[in-house]
Amino acid sequence: MKLFDFWKKKPQNLTEDEFKELVDGLVMAQMPGHGDWRDAKMEADAHNEVCEKKLRSAGKQAIPYLMKSIHLSAGVKLLAEMEALNTETILKHVTEDSIYGIMIYLRKNGKDLGSKEKIIPLYRQQLEENLRYRTEAVLGLAAYGAPDAEGELLKLLEDILSNVKDENGEQELGYTEKKVIAETASVLGEMKVKGALGPLKALVENEKLFSSLFPSAQVRIKRAIKQIEEKG
Repeated sequence: MKLFDFWKKKPQNLTEDEFKELVDGLVMAQMPGHGDWRDAKMEADAHNEVCEKKLRSAGKQAIPYLMKSIHLSAGVKLLAEMEALNTETILKHVTEDSIYGIMIYLRKNGKDLGSKEKIIPLYRQQLEENLRYRTEAVLGLAAYGAPDAEGELLKLLEDILSNVKDENGEQELGYTEKKVIAETASVLGEMKVKGALGPLKALVENEKLFSSLFPSAQVRIKRAIKQIEEKG
């Protein structure tokens, strides 16, 4: 069923499959697009907005389906709105499937919810996972002011820059790596981590690699260098 067909039906008339399709639609804005990434992101955001509005209008009827898809950060956000979830109740929903969305939600919203001593260990548990999970864990540690956040951020950045190779042995960054570099650079700049200056400057000087980054990432990296240098 096409998305816009959902608007013809009232929320109470949606079938189970239609609810599932709406919930699945929430993930689109979090996925890398194909072709021109700006167009893909705009399309995904529009899709996400349609799904979110429809689910919000369905109210508590949508909760059982959101519970099954709590691995989506957008799903956690809607659940928090509908059920007034706090850190305690959100942490009760932590499973292998839900952890990623919950980490994102808590990083963005959890600082107002308290329970810092329970949230930091949650992030530390994901430091050995794949790049997406590890990145979210490191950003979470930084957001909550964990003492090991600075070291983990530097290690993450250095691991990416030293390990990403194409079949010819040259450095080549995928979508996820580009996104991670931009995010970690921004946080390192905000934290004014002196140890990040060398790796970030080396990245800028590597014209081929640096030019392959998104324009917004290039701006964030240069800004981070300036922030660190200003600290002296």
